[in-house]
Amino acid sequence: VGAIGATERVREILASESEVTVKAVEILPEKRLKGNIEFKNVHFRYPTREDVEVLKGLNISIKSGQKVALVGPSGAGKSTIVQLLLKFYGCTEGSISVDGKDINDYEITAYKMVGAYEFAPVEDYTMVLTPEMPSMGHGSPNNVNPVYTAGGHYKGKVNFTMTGDWRLNLAISRNGTAVKDIYFDVTLE
Repeated sequence: VGAIGATERVREILASESEVTVKAVEILPEKRLKGNIEFKNVHFRYPTREDVEVLKGLNISIKSGQKVALVGPSGAGKSTIVQLLLKFYGCTEGSISVDGKDINDYEITAYKMVGAYEFAPVEDYTMVLTPEMPSMGHGSPNNVNPVYTAGGHYKGKVNFTMTGDWRLNLAISRNGTAVKDIYFDVTLE
């Protein structure tokens, strides 16, 4: 009986009008992703099992809004396809694109709060990204720190060398003065 009453209260709250008015942020048409995904001749081997080629020349094109099911036996590469799309790994050969643009060419954008609901792009920060595997006592080579390009956009690269628990340390500074040190914990399976 208590669960039914709680469910009704949750529905009331969800149906009520918001007390806060959030100003809509306009996303420029050229920045909005359509969601067309294409894998072209993608080959992949896990760094810890380089003798086993998981994907062998995968070609697949998924149109925006199209629903796709990845079906196959264990070890066929279903999870690997998703992990490659999310950039947990880089493909050994071939390319993956979203809306005709290679996934390695997308950038991140950094904003800072300037008002209650107003955010401005950050243009003058320096970021140093240091990935590490605390359980292994080492990091990964060949990383590229995010570098400012334009309009708050920063572009860099993280090289995940193996599966496991990673800590991505991000040191942010402005004109040589530390602004913030943050980290993200990520598990790659």
